[in-house]
Amino acid sequence: MVLKYSIQVFVFLRRREKNLAAEYKCGQQFNQQVSSSNLQRRRVFERNKRESRVISRNNGIVSNFEEQKRIASNKENPTGFEKQKRIREASRNKRESERLRETKENPRGFEKQKRIASNKEKLRETKESPE
Repeated sequence: MVLKYSIQVFVFLRRREKNLAAEYKCGQQFNQQVSSSNLQRRRVFERNKRESRVISRNNGIVSNFEEQKRIASNKENPTGFEKQKRIREASRNKRESERLRETKENPRGFEKQKRIASNKEKLRETKESPE
């Protein structure tokens, strides 16, 4: 009876040992799967990050190209700021031409301007030369 009992205990312990070994093996496999899936996720994440950088860089190039295209089209067909700039330039040219016309029509005014300029020149010369 002791022998029978000891055999049963031995069998029980052996089975328990095998089960524990199997559980341990399963646990290791599970951990390995988890770590490999984590590694795989990490690789996918890194790849996506690299691709997004490339895409954003390309978008930057494209947007820069679009900007250059827009500037070129503004020169041909002005809109907004470019249009205002051209209008200001035209009005400045118009004022300048009117001023020149006035000096031609009114030579006394022109003479006066010349005299004022020469007086300023003389004043500047006297200030510069200490006598």
